[in-house]
Amino acid sequence: MSDLVSKRLFSPRNMRLADILSRHDIPVRFDNLPGREVARAIELKDGGTVIVIDQANAAAVSNQFLADTILHEIIHACTVKAINTPITDIEK
Repeated sequence: MSDLVSKRLFSPRNMRLADILSRHDIPVRFDNLPGREVARAIELKDGGTVIVIDQANAAAVSNQFLADTILHEIIHACTVKAINTPITDIEK
């Protein structure tokens, strides 16, 4: 992610968000995805999230599209647990 930020591959409107989200440590793996899907955030049984990138499909899109798609999936990875199982500061 930080490599994509340093190369400024995100669309200009997403650069600031990409810089902020690059501070999160979200695992990425390469695997086949259905259809022409480029990337997907997958929730794991342990509650974590991994971003899966389909290399063949990613090769068919522009670098900017790929970077923006990964950013979209990082947002899912950062928010899905909070949305599905919200915990307030008091409950912690």
